[in-house]
Amino acid sequence: MKKLLFFFFLFVSAQNLFATHFEAGEITYEYVGTSTTPYKYRITITTYTKWTSTGSTDNCELVVHFGDGDTAIAPRINGAYTSPCAPSSAEGEMIPGTTTRKNIYVAYHNYDGPGNYIITMEEMNQIDDVCNIPDSENQPFFLRSELVINPFLGNNNSPFLINPPIDNACVGVCFEHNPGAYDIDGDSLYYSLSTCYGEDGLPIPF
Repeated sequence: MKKLLFFFFLFVSAQNLFATHFEAGEITYEYVGTSTTPYKYRITITTYTKWTSTGSTDNCELVVHFGDGDTAIAPRINGAYTSPCAPSSAEGEMIPGTTTRKNIYVAYHNYDGPGNYIITMEEMNQIDDVCNIPDSENQPFFLRSELVINPFLGNNNSPFLINPPIDNACVGVCFEHNPGAYDIDGDSLYYSLSTCYGEDGLPIPF
């Protein structure tokens, strides 16, 4: 089996100081505004990490960039958690039948007004041997999602993906993955392959 990492409109990448482990991830957002905070959103970062016999290096928190110049610390809200959260104790939820852990991080942000905002997250420790990312273990892991705030379009929520993107693919065999996307706003959805982004959100050179 060969590992093949890909995304549709959210994407990914990363590097290693101790152990490579990021397999996949996504950024989603949900409108939670009120009359006093009309542009407030709940930002959720979901990552999938590889567990090995030597343990896991799951982050207990991540830095999220909101696309308007502001950043915040997003704490992990699932799995084992201690306070203060030490890296050795920060482990997400193991997905049954796999060697993958699911980690969920949440932050809230109130934007100043309408606009297009690119929400991003960048971390180290990409999984190694990804076929379509050269030297993947030395590439920064990068996620991005675009939030459009437009009063004429109403409150906007991102699509949500039900099926984890943690599949293996076989060389020479047609590979299919259904992310199980749905949109609570009723927006129409379509899929397309994305550029592979790496350090500072720049395309990874091939």
